[in-house]
Amino acid sequence: MKWKSWKQAIILIGTAAIVAGCGNASVLETYSFGTVQLKVGSSELYMQSPFDLGRIQRKSDPGVLYGGEDKRMTIIALAEPKTATTVDQTIDNVVLALSQAEDISDLQMKSRQINIGNRSGRELICHYNQLRKDEKIRIVMQSLFFEDKDQVWHIQYVYRQGDNIGKEAIDRVFGHIQ
Repeated sequence: MKWKSWKQAIILIGTAAIVAGCGNASVLETYSFGTVQLKVGSSELYMQSPFDLGRIQRKSDPGVLYGGEDKRMTIIALAEPKTATTVDQTIDNVVLALSQAEDISDLQMKSRQINIGNRSGRELICHYNQLRKDEKIRIVMQSLFFEDKDQVWHIQYVYRQGDNIGKEAIDRVFGHIQ
């Protein structure tokens, strides 16, 4: 898989819609939470989300991307065959892409081992400034990495720091994966 193009696309998509200000509505007035099904190869996941996730697959690429976004947040799920990558390689690629992005500064990262459903995995929390139209926007990116059957998954949640509804929505769904 051409990790560079997928990873850069994830980072750009993940932060492109997160430039709107905060509103006054509550998270339950704003979103209709539900469960979405993600199926790639023999791996089938069910995860909580505040909106539907669309599926993208390129014929020349074994990876599959699910994604959804609005003005407050972006949620992306990337699955790649275990024959093409590992959890550690996927994390390393994300860290490299973030650290080399010209529009990202003040990158702070924290990683730890966690359980995701009945799977062992890793969590990566990143805080960074992204330059958008001559304005620095503080972004929070929370990612989960794990293996399921024949796939390596990277589930990414991104929101603008200070957007309380975006944060609360992510807090409600983060890690709720079966």
